[in-house]
Amino acid sequence: MFFFKGTSRPILYHVLYDEIGFSSDEIQSLTYYLCHSDVRCTKAVSVPAPVHYAHLAAYQSRDAENYENDRRSSIAG
Repeated sequence: MFFFKGTSRPILYHVLYDEIGFSSDEIQSLTYYLCHSDVRCTKAVSVPAPVHYAHLAAYQSRDAENYENDRRSSIAG
């Protein structure tokens, strides 16, 4: 038998503004289910999918900006 070994990482969320009116249990359930909806992984992840995708987009944006800056430097110099 094969078992997956991992580390549980408890996370604390602070709700700054809730315009929908979720209870704390509903927010906990939503974040739990979002941790299972990442299309890049078949298992549960420790970060909700929208947060993970925002993180990936920020890295891609940074890489694109660095590429543009390098390209401008090579043209100017």
